[in-house]
Amino acid sequence: MKNWTEIKHEFETDGSLRDIYIVGASESIWNVFINAVNNSYPCKFFVDGEEKSLPSSFSAIKGIQNTATTNLAIKIDGGILVNCHFFSDHQIELDLSPSDIANTNDFENLQKFMFWLHNLLKLKVVLTHENGPELEILTVE
Repeated sequence: MKNWTEIKHEFETDGSLRDIYIVGASESIWNVFINAVNNSYPCKFFVDGEEKSLPSSFSAIKGIQNTATTNLAIKIDGGILVNCHFFSDHQIELDLSPSDIANTNDFENLQKFMFWLHNLLKLKVVLTHENGPELEILTVE
């Protein structure tokens, strides 16, 4: 695993986000993710920008997306904000601002979250540059 000194340049603010990809999701994996994150981290679910209760299933969220946009804001340790937009049935994609990762402690909190996701879902978790699944910064598998 990389240390902060080796990786801090990857979090320089450049106007783009950083993405976390979890490939190989299914409806059951999504449901595990939704319920576990809701029970483990402070979360806010938004429908067209208005805070609502988080549905307990991926299919319910996809139903909402037929007529509205959704976003799940997850606050992980250290105040890092991670967003989930429920784009794909087969891939969980999260994003975060690189400015939230400013020091060793922030980086360790991000790593801890990625390890938690991997242990929860038993899938590879990859941190990349925005919209660049092939531009890996950090991988947990």
